[in-house]
Amino acid sequence: MVEVTAEGEVEVTPEELGLPVRQEQQGTAPEIGEGGPATEQAAKNVEQEALVDALLQRVAEQDGRQQELEVLVAQQAIQIQELQTTVAQHRRQADTGAARLKPNDPPQFSGEDKRTIDAWIKAVKVWLAAGGIHPEYEVAMARTFLVKGAADLLSAKDGELDKQHTADGREFISFAVFEAFLREHFGYQDEEQVARDELDDLKQTGSVEDFARKFQACVARIKALPPSEGDLIQRFRKGLKPEILQHVAVDPATKKRWTSLQPFLAFASAFDASRIQVTNQIRQESKAVGDKRESYSAVTSIVTGKRGLESGGLNSRTAKKPKFPRPATGGSSSVPDKFKEAFAKGVCFECGKPGHRKVDCFVFKQKQVQNSKNSKPEN
Repeated sequence: MVEVTAEGEVEVTPEELGLPVRQEQQGTAPEIGEGGPATEQAAKNVEQEALVDALLQRVAEQDGRQQELEVLVAQQAIQIQELQTTVAQHRRQADTGAARLKPNDPPQFSGEDKRTIDAWIKAVKVWLAAGGIHPEYEVAMARTFLVKGAADLLSAKDGELDKQHTADGREFISFAVFEAFLREHFGYQDEEQVARDELDDLKQTGSVEDFARKFQACVARIKALPPSEGDLIQRFRKGLKPEILQHVAVDPATKKRWTSLQPFLAFASAFDASRIQVTNQIRQESKAVGDKRESYSAVTSIVTGKRGLESGGLNSRTAKKPKFPRPATGGSSSVPDKFKEAFAKGVCFECGKPGHRKVDCFVFKQKQVQNSKNSKPEN
């Protein structure tokens, strides 16, 4: 224990500094004649100096530890500042990304088509969440997209809707109440009837594959009293384009009408995909042939110094028109009998099937592709 004496000296016990304690023997006090007090005082001075040195050493160690702690605190302060800067950058990037990914405004809702209420409510919810709109102002923002009958009805029934209150007493309508109001007045309750109506009105407008996908999606939504297999086949037939139906109406394996829906869908989709591929190939080859003709005409005009007939030059005015064969006189005609019969029946001149002309015939187009491949000049 550290004590201060009346003379101002600091006394520290050896136990405080961990020094060995000197043991004094009893009954062996030094005699006065041998200089005992002076020797004892000198020993005490030496002991006090050792205590002071130990104190100074401990103070120095504590100063060193304090400096180390200050350096560590400074390093942690720098790391905290760097982390704060990084977090601020991430927040700015997140805000910028959110602004870029903000969805488009939802469409206007008039209430005329009750089948659109679900899609409209979902779009409004996504739009409100992306904009971070406070719940107090969600209905105020959402009702700006209501028009005609929906807007008029909400304005008339606004006073009857349940309202909530803010901390300062302001009233507002929650989005849950707003959604329930719209579904009550403009919602279509029978979802399966909606699917049946869509199935009745569904027609092929693009590819057969796209039409088959929409057709199956409508069928999957009809769970109670689903249509029979034959009914579904008939609905799919009625929705196909006539030029497609005439080639896929019969099962090629049995030469009879289709009895299963899935093979019918697969065959019709494959036929349409092949038809599209052939059509695109014909267009590409026709374009390539046209480019070659234009190139040949340009080279010819450069060599001869004259503009060709295709370019609309002066020679095109005086050029003789090509002569086409005329029917023979005397009541006879050069038109083959098969063409006369096809014309009388109203069928295609190429394949003999009704519903299209030769220029639109799939068989004729395939022959054109094959002929163009055979007539390609070798490089």
